[in-house]
Amino acid sequence: MGKLQDTEQAVGKARQYFFIPFEAGTFFTELDEAIERSSLLFKDTTKSFKRNLESVILTASVPFQLSAAGSQQLRFQQIHIAEKIRAKIRIDDGQMEHEANEEALKIARDRFADELKLKENIDRLSHQILGTLEESLNSDEFARAAAELLRQGVVSAWSALEVLAQDLIANLLNARPHLAVEILTHERTRALFQLKAIPLEILAGYDFDVSGSLGDILIRHRPIDTTPSMKAVFSVLLPKGTALIDALGQEELWILNQRRHLIVHRRGIVDAAYLSKTGETLAIGDELCISPQELEGYLTVVMSTGVALINEASKHY
Repeated sequence: MGKLQDTEQAVGKARQYFFIPFEAGTFFTELDEAIERSSLLFKDTTKSFKRNLESVILTASVPFQLSAAGSQQLRFQQIHIAEKIRAKIRIDDGQMEHEANEEALKIARDRFADELKLKENIDRLSHQILGTLEESLNSDEFARAAAELLRQGVVSAWSALEVLAQDLIANLLNARPHLAVEILTHERTRALFQLKAIPLEILAGYDFDVSGSLGDILIRHRPIDTTPSMKAVFSVLLPKGTALIDALGQEELWILNQRRHLIVHRRGIVDAAYLSKTGETLAIGDELCISPQELEGYLTVVMSTGVALINEASKHY
């Protein structure tokens, strides 16, 4: 019972400070289906979105990955050493040394692979990984680094959605330049794109032919980097996409954007403006802390919103 309680405590502490990656295949199922259905116009953009989310997961889970790799390497070395000792007996009996060592390595690899097929061995390895993570919190530097990884995960998660939205807008306008007129004149979006003329240096960069590059030019002039601006633009470009507009209107997505702004512009130090906008019960001067569960939630809402963007854009173009 005591061992079970210790394990539960280690799991709880690890989950409080460290991002433990979930099953990627299951997590990305809906996105993979959306990418498969997406039109050729958006194929590269949608694949980049998935790679960006994968990068967030990999980066945020670095402490776990290092601990897991260290624990597995230690166990493999134990098995390998035992097999090398057995190899010495075969060498004494006349087997060539290099053959005996190669055989020992192969046996060790096979034994280690077999061990990982048994639940009790996986449980033992998991306990060791969690114990290593818990011990690492004794280092203030390591704990601060883990917290910073979670904050940067917030920044990167939002950036993945922002890049997807901007690339989709650019793709749409590049393919259908006449839509640029709607964006520039519609009451919901004209304030976003107050572009009276395209500067000559930009025109020269496109050899004075911008018919297939209007989207790139408009996004370069005015990045779409907030949920209200995304909702405004896509409500004009995809007027029938009510599910998409609902997805972009999720409060969790808006909070993610506010937290990203605070981390990027104030290193995560809470100010009056942040408290006024979000209503969070923090004190001015506090350092914003992100839990692994919050980051997982942000990744989930970003992915589901990205799927809605891809599906709606592909449905009409």
